[in-house]
Amino acid sequence: MCQKGKINNSSAEKNGRKKTVFLKDGKYTFFWTISVIVILVLSLGIFCLPGCRREETHERQKNKMVSKIQEIERQIDAEHGLYGALRWQYNHAPEESSRQKVEIYKELSNRMSKILDLQKRRDSLIQLKDHFGNESIQLENNWNGRNLLLTHLQDYVDRVQKGADRADEASWRFMTFILTGGTLFVAMLGVWTWSKKRDFDKECQKNINDFQNQARKQSEVLQRAEAFSKCIAMHLDGDMFRLRNVCDRAQEKYRKALELLKQLLKEGEINDQYIHEQTIILNKLGDISMGYGLFKEASGYYQRSREAAQALVCKDSNNVEWQRDLILAYRKIGDVAFQQGIFGEAEGWYKESISTLHSLMEGRKNNTQLQHDLSTALRCLGDVKIKQGLLENAMEQYQEAEKIVENLSSNTYKHINHRRDKLLTLKGISVILKTQGKLEEAVKYGNMSMRIAEQLLGEDSENTERRVDLGEILFLMGKIHELQGNIKNSVTFYNKYKEIVGRLVTIDGYNVKWTQELNEANTCLGDVLSIQGNLQEAEVLYQKSLEDRRELVTRDGSNAGWKRDLTVSLNRMGDLRRVQGRKDEAESLYREILDIMRELVARDESNAGWRRDLTVSLDRMGDLRMSQGKEGEAEELYREGLGIMRELVTRDGSNAGWKRDLTVSLDRMGDLRLSEGRKAEAEEYFRESLCIMRELVERDGSNAGWKKDLIISLQRMANLRMLQGQEEEAEKLYKEARDIRHELE
Repeated sequence: MCQKGKINNSSAEKNGRKKTVFLKDGKYTFFWTISVIVILVLSLGIFCLPGCRREETHERQKNKMVSKIQEIERQIDAEHGLYGALRWQYNHAPEESSRQKVEIYKELSNRMSKILDLQKRRDSLIQLKDHFGNESIQLENNWNGRNLLLTHLQDYVDRVQKGADRADEASWRFMTFILTGGTLFVAMLGVWTWSKKRDFDKECQKNINDFQNQARKQSEVLQRAEAFSKCIAMHLDGDMFRLRNVCDRAQEKYRKALELLKQLLKEGEINDQYIHEQTIILNKLGDISMGYGLFKEASGYYQRSREAAQALVCKDSNNVEWQRDLILAYRKIGDVAFQQGIFGEAEGWYKESISTLHSLMEGRKNNTQLQHDLSTALRCLGDVKIKQGLLENAMEQYQEAEKIVENLSSNTYKHINHRRDKLLTLKGISVILKTQGKLEEAVKYGNMSMRIAEQLLGEDSENTERRVDLGEILFLMGKIHELQGNIKNSVTFYNKYKEIVGRLVTIDGYNVKWTQELNEANTCLGDVLSIQGNLQEAEVLYQKSLEDRRELVTRDGSNAGWKRDLTVSLNRMGDLRRVQGRKDEAESLYREILDIMRELVARDESNAGWRRDLTVSLDRMGDLRMSQGKEGEAEELYREGLGIMRELVTRDGSNAGWKRDLTVSLDRMGDLRLSEGRKAEAEEYFRESLCIMRELVERDGSNAGWKKDLIISLQRMANLRMLQGQEEEAEKLYKEARDIRHELE
């Protein structure tokens, strides 16, 4: 039994040694370590496997989205190219081509809608890709995709929450495995997992906040883009109304577009595109105000346009488009001054635009747009010189403009604006030639411009601008034929002109320019009727013109141009009342004219046209005083008028109209001296007048008016010679007058 016990004891000892070996022996320690590592790896694998799969899934989705974004961006670039081309075509299409602009406008709207749809798809993909890959991608400024962004944000938050739930589940699995391996290891791993989960939650919350801030900023950008799109749409709508001559609706649309631009410039960053759009709208509002005769309001719009364009040019002086905006503003402000009769101020603005154009054209000689702008500015300056009576200077400006226009017209592509430039240049040269008394040449240039005007109107019969151009040329041709003594042709041209202007007034009765043109047509027709002896019908036309012009002066008493037009109607009515023997009414009308003209000359003494008109008023009042037997007052009036005309002729001897007016003043002084019995002094005045009239007739023998004036001068001198007892010389003068009369018959 003892042995057996020993055996059992030794067996127990052996078992005890084996247990100790299991715990301490290196092989079993290694096995235990490997087991713990395997458990740890399995736990980590179980924990990380969902995350790895998520990363792999996210990467694939990211790559797919990148490919899709690139494909959509290529489509957007192509659509932007087509939109830019259509926008350029719309901006450069002539304002008069209404049908073409409407078609382009519809196509622009379709392209813009397609671009916005593509941008919505692209930007939503960009936002999702941004949170898959941490890339910072900015959205474009032309998608109203706020709702879609917020929808994707909610989807993203849901995915984050699901990821967090998976992380929690993995953590619990990991902790279950660790509990089998040891309490300490599980506790340490649990603390590590909790800390990672906390960091993960913080990172998720940070990403969500960043995404919300970015979405808020992008929403503001998109709201500004949407507002600018509305502004462009209103601008285009205004253009459409303006083409249809619905100027009040066009003005309403332009003002709303301007208000939107003001709000955008006030709230957001200063955007050059917004400022450029503002200058264009301001110019169009100024044009409408000019048409209504609101010159002060128009000047305000043009000045604001000039300030905006100047700010852009200061940013980038090499930007040709911005420079052209500034040049246009200069010219528009000059146009306001010209319409008001402030020719000195108008000349300054026109010269400023010409100087800027010359500087801008250095290195850009072949730029047709700049050449067009230069020819227009030169014509405007030439018109000022015509009003100032400086015909030689005016002809220089128009001849320079003609060279530019000929160069533009010689191109294979003859733009409508270039053809209209040629039309206006030829018409201006015809006006100068008419004023110089070269009527045959004036008719030649007038016919050339009339043919172009008829061609342009035939291409677009609904275009108001082309209709106005033709009307002005018809009026000019009527004047020339009237001077040539061809009353029948003159009446034909005047009636055609009145028909065109009457139709324009019917379309838009608020347009002051067209009302003025209608009054001018009535005045000219009244003159022809007076020549024909039909005083009753002439009085009706004169009275209608007088009432309309008084109404304009009542509306704006500071407008010098309207006041000058009023004196024309007053003169006609005064002459008519004098012929009718109603001298008191005639005196009242002449006195009103004289007061207005003295006021205008005092305002601007450099205005030669106003000074010439003052001379006409002085002569008329002097004639009335002579008929009343007040020779002393008549002499004072005649002397003042003669002094003004001598000064004007000295200033520009090429102005045939002034020379003819000088002969009128000389004849009046000669008649006065003859009535006083001072024959020697009368002879000096008559001889000077006769020399001037011979010179004018030699210059242009086709001018019937000058020939009639020469007949009168010859008869005056012949009558004087008869009084002096020089009957033989008087007979020669009478014979010369009879020969000229036979030529006219």
